[in-house]
Amino acid sequence: MAQVLGKEIHELQASDLVGCDRARFKADLDKLNQLDLKDLMLHLSELTVQKQEEVAEEAEGVSLLRELVSHFKQAKLQGFLEGARSTGGNSAPPVAPPESPKPMGDARGLKPWPEFIEPFFLDNPGLAETTLVSHRQAFRELEKVIGAKAIGEVNGDDIVQFADYLRDRPSGRGGKLARTAIEKLLQHVKSLFGWAYNRKIIREDPAKGVQPRKMNIEERNSAEENAKRSFTNAEIRKIFDCPLYAGCKAPTQRLDTGNQIIRDARYYFLLTAFLTGARVSELPEARIVEEEGVTWIDLTDTATKTWRSKRRVPLLTPLKRTGFVTWARARETAGFPMFQGTKDCRADWSQAGNRLLNDIGIDHPSVTLHSFRHTFRQMLTGSGIDLILVQRALGHKASSGNRAIGITDVYGPGLSPAEGKLIIDNFKLPVPLDHLFIE
Repeated sequence: MAQVLGKEIHELQASDLVGCDRARFKADLDKLNQLDLKDLMLHLSELTVQKQEEVAEEAEGVSLLRELVSHFKQAKLQGFLEGARSTGGNSAPPVAPPESPKPMGDARGLKPWPEFIEPFFLDNPGLAETTLVSHRQAFRELEKVIGAKAIGEVNGDDIVQFADYLRDRPSGRGGKLARTAIEKLLQHVKSLFGWAYNRKIIREDPAKGVQPRKMNIEERNSAEENAKRSFTNAEIRKIFDCPLYAGCKAPTQRLDTGNQIIRDARYYFLLTAFLTGARVSELPEARIVEEEGVTWIDLTDTATKTWRSKRRVPLLTPLKRTGFVTWARARETAGFPMFQGTKDCRADWSQAGNRLLNDIGIDHPSVTLHSFRHTFRQMLTGSGIDLILVQRALGHKASSGNRAIGITDVYGPGLSPAEGKLIIDNFKLPVPLDHLFIE
């Protein structure tokens, strides 16, 4: 950009960007290294704030003039009414002067609300990648409902309409969105408008106090029926007795019965989710590490949901006996991630896993790939493992009402080698899976 304009970055002015060749800028920006790009974005943000402050000062002057005009009209009307009363005329009862429209905040309130999404993200740099994806989904859904109206014109009815839309919107697997999903998407929208209010972009927060409508009896019963749960023992057997694990026809026919067992990423993904309790987004770049005689699945670099989720999970004996370590080490040596996919690995594996569940007849809305995480928790507690260790293995915050509350937050989320060995020694499978073992 400095080359195009003949200036250094610190010399740029907002007016320099008027009428610039956007295609050329984009091509040049794509060539910048991360440090230069960060410096440029920081300076442009400063210019934007400076310009916004200048416009805001002008807007405050306009607002003051409007208020003065309103007061003048009111005083003039009041004087007329008092004069009419003093003459004894049969005047009509006093009529309140029309209210002047409420100002939207500063001039930024005249801009379409979607233009504030990126500034909102810049002011919230700590959001995890998965949380950013969720926020963007909420904002896309909101735009479907209310369009791209000026942020200062968005009102409480718009947000209520959005909440109602979420309750009536079908989910990806049929049925309606879960209450938790509705609350999460609505909270993202509330965060955006709360931020705009705190930044004095708008005078009132239209989302404040808006909650999803309460469910009726039918919806409540449906929600309880479809609440996400762990797999039953019968469903675990059905998954690991399907042709993918018992013998398939060919690499392209994994669910047709045959005599081929292909131990590759597709084979190990569900097994790893089942025996680690890891989230789908945590597995693609996971690593195997050793410490003091304990083998771990290391999720410290891939788990991003919260600080507690950065953890290591002990590699349990049943997973080790499937040949998983040998396979994973070979992948690492060849320079490949544990579970490779396209740019969005999480979506790849989530869709593939849920599709497999549907294909083998486990298609109830209450079970998804995430059900392996619930199942892992049940297997650990069913093996008599202390709740504190279970929470650390899952990267969970201690839930209210149990004696482990606060332990993870105070003493950290990690498991020690001794604790990892304790889990390995005491873990028991709820169903036999001997046909998977080769070691």
